[in-house]
Amino acid sequence: MSLDAGASIMNKPPSVDDRQKIPLEHLDYEYIRNSKDSKYVEKILRVLRSGDEGFYPHLIKFCETHLEKLDLRSEALVKENPVATAASVQEDEWCQIMDEMRNPLPKKERSSSKHPPPRDYQEWDKFDVEQECEKINETTKNEPPAKINSSGLKIKTQLDASLLTDQETLRLANNEKIIGNEAFRAQDYEEAVVYYSRSLSIKPTVAVYNNRAQAEIKLQHWPKALKDCQSVLELEAGNIKGLLRRATVYYHMEKFQMAAEDLRAVLREEPHNPAATVEKKMGEGQPVKRSKKIIIQEVEDERRDEDVTETGLYTIIIHTHTQVIYFVYIA
Repeated sequence: MSLDAGASIMNKPPSVDDRQKIPLEHLDYEYIRNSKDSKYVEKILRVLRSGDEGFYPHLIKFCETHLEKLDLRSEALVKENPVATAASVQEDEWCQIMDEMRNPLPKKERSSSKHPPPRDYQEWDKFDVEQECEKINETTKNEPPAKINSSGLKIKTQLDASLLTDQETLRLANNEKIIGNEAFRAQDYEEAVVYYSRSLSIKPTVAVYNNRAQAEIKLQHWPKALKDCQSVLELEAGNIKGLLRRATVYYHMEKFQMAAEDLRAVLREEPHNPAATVEKKMGEGQPVKRSKKIIIQEVEDERRDEDVTETGLYTIIIHTHTQVIYFVYIA
């Protein structure tokens, strides 16, 4: 065998005949983004769609978009679902389909969005994250928390960067954080936790611990969120976001005195914090009747992380037995 032929074989992606032979490491945004072999990307897409290694809707969409760039005519891009017929769906569902066909929606009602979502990776540069987060907050304000499909989450949460240079380590950690941010903004909080964990396994930073804590808060994983807040404050004592998020966790764990202590620490560092404004108004107000928990006033406060934006409320609570006023930040 010639040297050229040997080199060609070495550079060729692994040959796979079935989904079991695709390494889990290849079910990854970075690997898919760098892959130039459309046939191999097709096989990755089929594994992702099968759900055998976990259900990742955003990763599936990303893989489909990348495959479109490599081979627009790929058979994998053709949806495999058969055309619905009266025999293949429930009676009430079929009646609804027929009703919608007879009475189509007016043009103005078909979509509430003026702009289509980004169709390729480059368009993310034009994506207005803050505007989209506001839309999500508005549309989900009165809805129950989304149920995340966490079955089969098998993507590794620990990465080995021991053989990388410092610059390569920083770049890889940042890439994992960016993927986590994308999942967070899509409200896929479990997937966000996975990629934040991968980033932290490479290089622990205050920003990523803070972001993972917020994702854990969204999932109501209070002990895990508390642990991340503790890590933030160990790396940077007095970190405002870490204190506020730990106060949120303490509040939900009904450790009100500890929540109050964290919030007083915030007020000492930021006298003009919205909670301080509430405290001043409270001092000017009338005495409040005794009650287990009394919400006196709510003040909106938009706090911006390096990557994740959350809007929450500061709530004043008076505890019956201690008569202590708590300023609680509720995410």
